[in-house]
This record gives sequence, C-alpha cells and structure tokens, in this order.
Amino acid sequence: MLEYDRIYVMDTNNYADVQRMSGQYWAPEKTSLLLDALWPGQNKSVPDPWYGEEDGYHDVFALIKRACEKIVADFLES
Repeated sequence: MLEYDRIYVMDTNNYADVQRMSGQYWAPEKTSLLLDALWPGQNKSVPDPWYGEEDGYHDVFALIKRACEKIVADFLES
C-alpha cells in the first residue's frame, strides 16, 4: 500500500483481498470501489457480464469507462 496513492477495485471481494494482502499497511482511505466515483457511498460492484449475452460486456465497458472518466475529471479539478 505504501507505494500507491490510490487503488480502485471492481467489487467487494477485491476490496477485501486488498485489505487482507496489505496487512499492517492497510490504508482504507487509499482504496475505493471503482463505481464509488459515480455513486459515492453506495458500495456498488461492477457487474460480472460472464454469464450473460455479449451486450452485457458492452454495458459493463461503458460503465467502467464512465467511472474512469469521472476519476480523471475529479483528479484534474483538484
């Protein structure tokens, strides 16, 4: 955790993995769910399109893209 400014994760399982792997260096203020950029505090996970149709992948890509664009915009404003 020490060498990273921010870590964005796709879901709550990834969040727990980062917490576990960080051990004594865990810094919750540096770790966020990716979709918190769009819906702060709602703890939404990126949906897994694996079991759906191809359109689901396009929808998830668009969602991830929106979140990343918001993160960059917020960074540039600060």
